[in-house]
Amino acid sequence: MKRFLVFFLLILFIPVLALSQTQIKAENIMDQINERQPVNYENVEIVGDIDFSSLKDITPDEKSDNIYLCNVRSPVSFVNCVFSGNVIGYLTDSNDFLELFNINNDLYNVVFHEDAVFSGCEFKRESLFKYAQFLKHADFNNTKFHEEAYFKYAEFSTEISFLKAEFNDDANFKYTDFPEAVHFNDALFHGDAIFKYAKFPKGVTFENAVFEKTADFKYTDFPEIVKYNGAKFQGEAIFKYAEFPKGVTFENAVFERMADFKYSKFSGDVNLNNTDFKGDIDIKYAEVNGMSFTKYMLIKK
Repeated sequence: MKRFLVFFLLILFIPVLALSQTQIKAENIMDQINERQPVNYENVEIVGDIDFSSLKDITPDEKSDNIYLCNVRSPVSFVNCVFSGNVIGYLTDSNDFLELFNINNDLYNVVFHEDAVFSGCEFKRESLFKYAQFLKHADFNNTKFHEEAYFKYAEFSTEISFLKAEFNDDANFKYTDFPEAVHFNDALFHGDAIFKYAKFPKGVTFENAVFEKTADFKYTDFPEIVKYNGAKFQGEAIFKYAEFPKGVTFENAVFERMADFKYSKFSGDVNLNNTDFKGDIDIKYAEVNGMSFTKYMLIKK
């Protein structure tokens, strides 16, 4: 009877023990990074804040007196992990006093010197990657962001994937630099998708992406062909002043509300096959291969 009772209790507590083993303290990961050890986790929950501004390896930026680089010199890989705390890759000591007297505040931003993989992960709280530098491979494939995904001014170095990523709040990629190809295919944007002034010199794809609120591509330059095949714009789509020198495809795309292409410039082929404009469209001053957008549409028909 006692043996049966012990066996029963072990069976009862195995799930609890297994659950506790899947939790990793954020401070343990920070220790690994400080010791320049590779960080590699899969199917775990990270408890606590990952604060890169607290790293030991912090160096002044040679380009600025008030910018400090928080160096991650070992590769980091998180696959199917949950970040229950904040992930802080950007920190500033800005306050009302400094702003009142126009004093430059100190800025801390993370630099990943090796691969930075966050594939299939879930960020339950803040994910602050403003000004972050990814010097090697980076991957946010199939990752979910519960709060704002803050990548403003971030710099990537290699081809990067946000395939099937889900943004429950705003996705801020304003001024972000993508020197290689980037993929947002099948991404789901519940909040505003902000790509204003973003740089895509090697191309970008948004095939089958869903934009539930405003999709802002104002002033964005697309040196290579851009693919929005099957994309759904459920909020306002802003392409004002955007430039497409190699063409663009909106085949099977749906625009539920206003599509603003005012002052945009297109060269090459503009594929609008089966594109559904259900709301208003503003093409005032827009040009396609040197002619007005309206004239281009009449010729294509």
